[in-house]
Amino acid sequence: MEESLTDPAAGPTQCNIEAISRLGLKALDRRTTTERASDSVVKLVGSIKFLLPNDAIHLLRRLRSERPRYLDGQEPYLLGVIR
Repeated sequence: MEESLTDPAAGPTQCNIEAISRLGLKALDRRTTTERASDSVVKLVGSIKFLLPNDAIHLLRRLRSERPRYLDGQEPYLLGVIR
């Protein structure tokens, strides 16, 4: 059995915290390649460094696609039927 880093007299709470920490580290070591790849993707997509440029790109694309067509010399309505 592994030795505790703290004195057992410190209380059962500290021993439980250390046990949970060890279990968590062991679980990280047992992850599959797919789980590691998934964690990497989630870490990237959830970062602000990804979200801000992504939002800017989508905003620019939306503004570009929704600009009034008649500014380009095109009729604003199909065949000028709707007025």
